[in-house]
Amino acid sequence: MKLSNFLKTNTAEIHKQTESTFNKINLMSSSFSTVDYENLLKVQLIWHDILEAHLSTQNIGYQYQNKAVLIKNDLQQLNLPHPEFPKVKLPEFLHPVGLIYVLEGSMLGGMFILKFLLKQNIPEDALTFYNYCKSNGGSSWKGGQAYIDKPEFLAKQEAILASATYAFGLMDEVMSIVLEQQELKG
Repeated sequence: MKLSNFLKTNTAEIHKQTESTFNKINLMSSSFSTVDYENLLKVQLIWHDILEAHLSTQNIGYQYQNKAVLIKNDLQQLNLPHPEFPKVKLPEFLHPVGLIYVLEGSMLGGMFILKFLLKQNIPEDALTFYNYCKSNGGSSWKGGQAYIDKPEFLAKQEAILASATYAFGLMDEVMSIVLEQQELKG
């Protein structure tokens, strides 16, 4: 079995849970607002910043394209500040392949989200991240999948699975904190 298939099977439940978490910001809802888009960008930026910072310290032999810079551009285009977030100490067990699986795989979801966002009243220049997903999501995932499916990673599949599961859980945690901060502003 290919490692990407193993990860897909064994993260299916938390992946589904993470997707349902996005419903908390009215994603795909007729009540979606600019505040919801702001929250979506905040969540994406914090999540990408945390995981990409970790990947940047790893010598992994994979050309990962940093996406946080795109999200920062979208916030800037909307004249929104970058979100403040406490420093997160990542667990030592994190394996970069598990993070790549989730980060590159999320690009496919971004392609789907863009279709929804294009129907909203969001300026085109504030959709840099999601336009990148549309233009590069398939190729990012294919490149990531080819890397993930290298035979030498099979021996580390449990550590890689734990890392992918952590990355999904981190998205849920970030989402909860951002929404809690929004309620406090409220």
